[in-house]
Formats: sequence, structure tokens, C-alpha cells
Amino acid sequence: MNLEPLLKYFPELAELDREDQMHIMAQAYDRCFGPANKLRIWRNNLVGGLLLTGVSLFLILVVGPALNLPAGAMALVVMLVVLPGFFVWQQRNHIRVLRPAVAECLAEFRSASPK
Repeated sequence: MNLEPLLKYFPELAELDREDQMHIMAQAYDRCFGPANKLRIWRNNLVGGLLLTGVSLFLILVVGPALNLPAGAMALVVMLVVLPGFFVWQQRNHIRVLRPAVAECLAEFRSASPK
């Protein structure tokens, strides 16, 4: 995975050179999303998908008919509001889970480096 776009969310790594930043980010990413955490990640993805499906069905089957809106309008709401909102929520959760591991790896890096 390309970890470089994630660096902008961790300003505490900015003082290090690019190679050290990528090393710390890769180490933290492996701690959070490596093979040891596959079941947790799979469960979270399943719950997120079910939540997205549930909200979409609720809007289409309950809210749309209650407001007397056509199915196309509700589909547009799902595509333009619910789906992007879900993506933003997933990204924020991804970064929230990664943040403590980055701090831990950075502390280990600083304690190991002779400065």
C-alpha cells in the first residue's frame, strides 16, 4: 500500500527525513492492519457495510415514501450524501486507529536513535 498520502495526517513525523517517516508509517501500519488483525478488520468492514446498507434501505424504504419522494431522488441522496459520508467516516476511523501506533513507533524510533 502507498503510505505516502497518510503522512499529511501525522505532522509529528514532519521533522524526520522521508525514509524514516516511511519506515515508521510502515511499521505502524503493520501493527494496526497486519495479518494479526485480519479478523478485527474483517469484522469492522462487515459491520460498516451492514450499517451502510441499513441506512440506505431505511432512506429508500421508509423516509422516501414518508416524504412522498420518487425513488430516483432517494437514490441520488444515497449516492451523493450517504456513500461519501460513509467514505469520510471510514477514513477518519482508519486514521484514528493508526494514530496511537504511529506515536508508539515514533517513541521507539527516538529512543533507539543516538541523538
